[in-house]
Amino acid sequence: MEYFVLDGPFALGATGRSKPVGGTEATFTVTAVGPGWVYADTTHLPGAQLIVHHEATAATPGSLVTLTGFLEGPHEVTLAAEIGAGLQDALERDLASLVWLLESRNHSGVEPGHGIA
Repeated sequence: MEYFVLDGPFALGATGRSKPVGGTEATFTVTAVGPGWVYADTTHLPGAQLIVHHEATAATPGSLVTLTGFLEGPHEVTLAAEIGAGLQDALERDLASLVWLLESRNHSGVEPGHGIA
């Protein structure tokens, strides 16, 4: 991602803007917030929505971090063909960033569930 900007505080229903490297800016909405490190956002694209679910849970050793993304809407197949490779790269970078955030927060003494932003 070139950028991912919240328009206000992180919370269910929060909105923002994101722009993939080499792509077009799109708006998103935070569509789920769970306990600990769980949240989802929905990016509004022409003809489809990109739903991305982020979750980190305790595991032995460390944490299990998952990121699931999918397109939904009347143009999901066309969009998948157009942006699929770039989207895969962006999701992999997003996952790496989430892992980095969790590791740096845990090393600084901040516990999961006390804010994602």
